Amino acid sequence: MSTAPALVDNFGRVHDNLRISVTDRCNIRCFYCMPEKDVQFVDRREILDFEEIERFARIAAGLGITKIRVTGGEPLVRRDLPELIRRLSAIPGIHDLALTTDGEPDYLFDATYTASTAASPRETIPAAVGRFLRLGIEHIFLGYDHICFLLALIVVSRLGELVKIITSFTIAHSITLILAALKVVTLPQRFIECGVAATIVYVAVENLWRKNITHRWMLTFVFGLIHGFSFANVLAGLGLPREATIRCLLSFNVGVEIGQLIIVLTALPLVLLVSKQSYGAKVKMAVSVIVAIFGLGWFIERALRLGFMPI
Repeated sequence: MSTAPALVDNFGRVHDNLRISVTDRCNIRCFYCMPEKDVQFVDRREILDFEEIERFARIAAGLGITKIRVTGGEPLVRRDLPELIRRLSAIPGIHDLALTTDGEPDYLFDATYTASTAASPRETIPAAVGRFLRLGIEHIFLGYDHICFLLALIVVSRLGELVKIITSFTIAHSITLILAALKVVTLPQRFIECGVAATIVYVAVENLWRKNITHRWMLTFVFGLIHGFSFANVLAGLGLPREATIRCLLSFNVGVEIGQLIIVLTALPLVLLVSKQSYGAKVKMAVSVIVAIFGLGWFIERALRLGFMPI
């Protein structure tokens, strides 16, 4: 049976552990770590994304690395850190995975860790299902890009058209959410998030020049497939309980639909009211322009790994 080649230094020491700094940001100013003032942080474009970190860790595992410690800065300020933990814990050969943090919890975990283990081990299945329902609703309310996409759809749609559009979007993103969450289909996270931003730009810009939108339910189905992968990326970071994977997955999806329905039912009366006014068309165009600007900003930020968008 073949074994991975060992990393041996000039003193004959075998190295089997790797420290990975995921950010230089920190909410504490320790005197031995960084000055209290005039801190110069690394440009975000220079920080490795999760795909790059995972690729490096897999190469290291092939060279005999069995232990990985995630550090910073303060690693807990890195956005979507549970997704990186999930990726690292799935690498063959990695037996110990640890986290160094300045705050609570300061925990050590093994390579079988998922974010769901952070929840109480006594959590019942009904409680877990309810928790994922709430998380689905919260994700929509905090997902400003998805809200902008819905707003771009609502602002120029009539009630009958909107029903077909939302139904099409729901079916589409449910398909890819389930497929991606169960790892039947996987796509790079950065590609998906750029795709979501591109759908926002396209729909908003199309509002400015196309009068007939009877085709939009078909277009929304295609775009919904992209948004479903984005929902799945969030769900992956939450960690589905092994004993109730399907139920919690469906519960999260229902939560997404509830949040989406609340937004639609809140915005639609305002859109219908404005459309009856003489300035209705101008308001719709102004909203579409604003949404397009936000979508373009998100696309540039995600494609170039910048950090300038306020939300």
